[in-house]
Amino acid sequence: MLSCSIIIPTKNRKDDLQETFKSILKQTVSPKEVIVVDDSDNDLTEDLIEKNRKCFTRKAIPLIYLQGKTGNKSISAARNIGARASSGDIICFIDDDVILDTSFLKETLSVYEYYENAKGVQGYIINWRPRSILSNAISRVCFNFPREFFEKDKCRAFPFSYPYPPTKVIECEWLVGVNSSYKREIFKEFEFDESLKGYSMCEDIDLSYRICKKYAHSLYLSPFAKIIHKQSPAARSSARKFMIVLMSYPTYFFYKNVRQNLKNNIIFYWGFFVGRLIPKLLTKDPNEILLLIRADLMALRHWTEIKHGKFDSVIQAFLSIKE
Repeated sequence: MLSCSIIIPTKNRKDDLQETFKSILKQTVSPKEVIVVDDSDNDLTEDLIEKNRKCFTRKAIPLIYLQGKTGNKSISAARNIGARASSGDIICFIDDDVILDTSFLKETLSVYEYYENAKGVQGYIINWRPRSILSNAISRVCFNFPREFFEKDKCRAFPFSYPYPPTKVIECEWLVGVNSSYKREIFKEFEFDESLKGYSMCEDIDLSYRICKKYAHSLYLSPFAKIIHKQSPAARSSARKFMIVLMSYPTYFFYKNVRQNLKNNIIFYWGFFVGRLIPKLLTKDPNEILLLIRADLMALRHWTEIKHGKFDSVIQAFLSIKE
């Protein structure tokens, strides 16, 4: 049986992390180790690790605590730190606000056993589904990258889709960071892009899509490896900072990873300038609409920097705009 290391990047979410720990301890197949990489600005997570250490020791699971990267705290950097410190055959990344089904690891590892070509496997987030047929249709028409639309048994990177409902183990073009796993050998060639700082939106699709392009038909999703993503409100970025990340990081991903032809450019620019605006107009919130327009104008001024992954100047400029 393959061994599995679980990596959990975390920041200021001790209560959510406690629930995640409980679901790990209930697994029918135990991980070889659990590594927590902490970007918190207090000691509460480290204290939580000490309180839980005996529970993991009774299950013969080492619970390892590591500090995040000084000066560049991000999900990308935390995942790289965890991967380098791990020792399992499979490296499984989960968020700090998830609850795993008891057979999550067993079902994930079974895909590797069955598909010898598998480089990466993700489980299925059972609470991700369309709000309505209409909302999914709007997302599909808008190409509102990186907001996904849902397709039965399909998981595409561009345009960006997630399977709903999945009826079988399927091939994927990308793996979601909420839960994703890879063979150890992958990290001899690839790592998460640390240009994506802080809340590293698109770091998951960036890594997995690069793997998919080099190793075709090697990424899978199992609907039997179930997981709940609570999408905790704790430690979230401000609306203003999230807006600039939502604008900058997908643009960088597009220019870095997607073939630059007429069709793809039409899809991207339609989604960027029109697709993101339509849902805002439907909310009829003038503040949200104005914030989006400001972000787009700021993006145009810093387009070259964004394309090359240089985000500091655009983030600082946007955050300096008076309310």
